[in-house]
Amino acid sequence: MIFTSFSRFVQTQVKSCRDRADIVMRHNDRIYILEIKIDGSAQEALQQINEKGYASPYIAKGKPIIKCGVSISSETCTLNEWITENL
Repeated sequence: MIFTSFSRFVQTQVKSCRDRADIVMRHNDRIYILEIKIDGSAQEALQQINEKGYASPYIAKGKPIIKCGVSISSETCTLNEWITENL
């Protein structure tokens, strides 16, 4: 619900040829791809986006793509860290 207020179109568990991206948000002028790791690192999440090619279906749209790896703590239920990479 929070993500929907930021974007025009939000999908979760978006299927690709090799796996599923946790969240894809398509905005007027850019596309965000988020991978969330519980008790993992943000770097691991970003690495998964790159290795599994989650951005591939959106490259032809000609919009900037922002890949975001997110780490959440199951112990504190808080955001530990996030990193982004532009494509």
